Amino acid sequence: MKQVPFLILLNFLISYTAPILGQEKTTSSFTLHSAILNEDRYFTIYVPSSPKGKLEVIYVLDGQALFTNVVNALKQINQNQEIVVGIGNIWLRDRDYTPTHVKASAFVDSMAAAVSGGGEKFIEHIEKELIPYIGSHYQAASSRILIGHSLGGMIAMEILLMHGNLFQKYLAIDPSMWWDDEKLLSEYKSQTKIKFTDKSVFLAIANTRNRDKNNIREIRQDTTQNTARIRPSLLLLDILQSRPQTNFQLEWKYYSDQDHFSVFLPAVTDGLKYLLK
Repeated sequence: MKQVPFLILLNFLISYTAPILGQEKTTSSFTLHSAILNEDRYFTIYVPSSPKGKLEVIYVLDGQALFTNVVNALKQINQNQEIVVGIGNIWLRDRDYTPTHVKASAFVDSMAAAVSGGGEKFIEHIEKELIPYIGSHYQAASSRILIGHSLGGMIAMEILLMHGNLFQKYLAIDPSMWWDDEKLLSEYKSQTKIKFTDKSVFLAIANTRNRDKNNIREIRQDTTQNTARIRPSLLLLDILQSRPQTNFQLEWKYYSDQDHFSVFLPAVTDGLKYLLK
């Protein structure tokens, strides 16, 4: 469960950044100074060429790497009335996508551990700076979707569990729920009064290491390190299914033929089909 080394992550970011299909002038970028984070933040945005009224907004974590894949997925499923905002964050993801500070361990390297724990400030930046900016500069509806992969998927689930009013729909792709000895899951299990209302979630789970585990039943029965990245996502699934729900929609899929990196492309297509149906 060690954090992905930087060079491997960089190769993933490069290989998964594809040109936008049918490139249009509706894609642009902007920089927003964050007083909360005390730094400039970079964003990419796609706006349909012929918007019809106010549009649902899709926010994509790790925007430099994943933004174009989300726009392409929308085109492939014939969805053309959504704004897509790519939240740029390659270099600071270990800080911004982690809700707690941890020490270096066999699971997290020293560089990631040193900057970890900035998740709450990052969420505050999204709530108080980014979302209002998008609302005041674009034809943005109140309905918002959040897409996150890996650590981005974990902070998306942190937002759902602890700040659920920020987004109405969530697409969590192989979220790193193992972080800090599954502390987020432990905390949430103790807060029995929290319930989901008017929310939709698509949870994608990858077959991270052990390709001979072809179904969820086998993974639940396994207690080795081979399934240690997968089991926390199953615990998250159990929590989502067990809480009191009002108008709550949940869909999940186990991608037995995909690993942690390759799962993004099929999962984002499946997830958007579900969330936008």
